[in-house]
Amino acid sequence: MKNQSKSEFIRVRQSLSEFVRVNQNKSELERGDKVNRLGFIVLSILRANSATNKLSSMSVREITQTEDLEYKENTIFKKIKEFEQSGYIGRGLKEGRADTFYITDSGCEFLETEKN
Repeated sequence: MKNQSKSEFIRVRQSLSEFVRVNQNKSELERGDKVNRLGFIVLSILRANSATNKLSSMSVREITQTEDLEYKENTIFKKIKEFEQSGYIGRGLKEGRADTFYITDSGCEFLETEKN
């Protein structure tokens, strides 16, 4: 830090931190596309409710209420973000202030391969 100003040091640290956070989430799914039970349920709910494009997407609250899931909305949101980074879930149109999500074609293919 001797040659860097304090603001430069902070900026470099923040960008490294962001890089690690983003790439860690990506690598978890790319290591063999392992999915836990919650991930499978979320993808299945989106597909079963025909949330396959931006217009027919579902909010996290709708996903939670569909199956009376015992998970908190924040937990489901984290799983959705993981799948969004890997391309299995896309972001739909806003519903009020809430983000909505839909299953992509690659998400449908992934779901089919995981079922078998």
